[in-house]
Amino acid sequence: MTADLLNRFTYHPPNEDQKKLYENIRAHVLQLAEHLDNIVPDSREKSTALTHLQSAQMWFNAAIACNKIGEVLYLREPTKSPVAWSKPASEIVVLPPPAA
Repeated sequence: MTADLLNRFTYHPPNEDQKKLYENIRAHVLQLAEHLDNIVPDSREKSTALTHLQSAQMWFNAAIACNKIGEVLYLREPTKSPVAWSKPASEIVVLPPPAA
């Protein structure tokens, strides 16, 4: 079995830093989904777009889970949009959930 297959099809238990990132992504994707749900008319296209947004969230989570190499994503200070940098896990800063 190749390392790639093992990485793709093996459960990766999250560490505490990864859990924070998952929560951060979930909060921001939910905020975007709620905003779009409020401004876009109900339609098959809207439903498909929301499904793709859900898929994007899952792929972001997979990117975090499958690419542990001693570093995690670093998010800039809360006043700026979330932008990923590569920094040591000890320097992780997680944005607070978006304001309601």
